[in-house]
Amino acid sequence: MNKYPFWLISYLKRNCPTFFNWLKSLNFYFWCPDKKSMNKNDRNVLLINPHFQFRFIGLLVFATFLAISIFYLSEIFFFKEMIEKGMSANLPEDHIYFDLISSQKKFMDKVFLITSIVVFLFLLIFGLLLSHRIAGPLHKLNKSLEDLATSKSIKKITFRKKDFFRELPDSFNKVVDSYQSSSHQNK
Repeated sequence: MNKYPFWLISYLKRNCPTFFNWLKSLNFYFWCPDKKSMNKNDRNVLLINPHFQFRFIGLLVFATFLAISIFYLSEIFFFKEMIEKGMSANLPEDHIYFDLISSQKKFMDKVFLITSIVVFLFLLIFGLLLSHRIAGPLHKLNKSLEDLATSKSIKKITFRKKDFFRELPDSFNKVVDSYQSSSHQNK
């Protein structure tokens, strides 16, 4: 089974091994180890669960794309209305009013393009960091539950201060205490 769950990482590994190894050597953010090799020293790995994280980022980008598209369509509607008002005022086609509207439209198109690129890049970074704060704790809890199921050594867990689901370690640690006290009574 492929240990790289996301198709892009698998594709890079399979078709661009030199590039993939270079990314791996840099500890680049797209390097995502399999669950077995992940340890405490992998805190700089931002892609803990790439399938979830890329879907999360995709939803953020999609929602933002919809919002930007609505604003862009309203801009088109606005300038169309301004041109129609100029035509209804019987202004000649070479009137300075139409030149002004045309130059303003071009300017606003550039503003929308630049703003969209900046927002897109911001969302990629923000989405990656935010999804890491969600996927990290869930990965840690899942790993601890797997250890509990296989009766390996069970340890209490803690999450980082900025992680989501801050109430889960307390609940899990109560289960660990209960499990350890019941296993001591059985001995």
